[in-house]
Amino acid sequence: LPVRVLDDEGRSDAFRITKAIHFAVTQGADVINMSFGTTQDVGSIGRQAEWARDQGLAVVAGAGNESRDFPAYHPAIDRTTIMVTALDSLDLKADFADWNSEVLVSAPGTGVRSALPGNEWGLGSGCSFATPFVTGEIALILSLEPDLSPAAVEARVADAVQSIDQIPE
Repeated sequence: LPVRVLDDEGRSDAFRITKAIHFAVTQGADVINMSFGTTQDVGSIGRQAEWARDQGLAVVAGAGNESRDFPAYHPAIDRTTIMVTALDSLDLKADFADWNSEVLVSAPGTGVRSALPGNEWGLGSGCSFATPFVTGEIALILSLEPDLSPAAVEARVADAVQSIDQIPE
């Protein structure tokens, strides 16, 4: 269920985002991918994400691309979301990727092949490219166990995590 919230310049507003979250919930989505963020705490987006989680949806968001741990980006830092940061091709934190003690999982976020406007393909990098991998993982988990609560889904994702400090070089 693709719901576009950003314009061609990558901008949006709280009304458009909260409306999209509401639409996804009412259309029967199981998981929401929010590959965007802001350092400003926009309460209406956080409340809508919390409502989506209360309705049984898992909500995934990217940590940010400023190579810092604070301030954390919203909605990723909201307690109702699963925060994702990006790894490079060596399974190390990508040099641009934000981190925070609340990051649940990392996923590939550099050199990711993605669709571009005009039926084109290209490579992109960012936490916004990492979050869809986790969103897809959650969709697969829910395809096998559709009655899992968001907390149980989050626990499944966390249980599958391998510490990047333990990956052999």
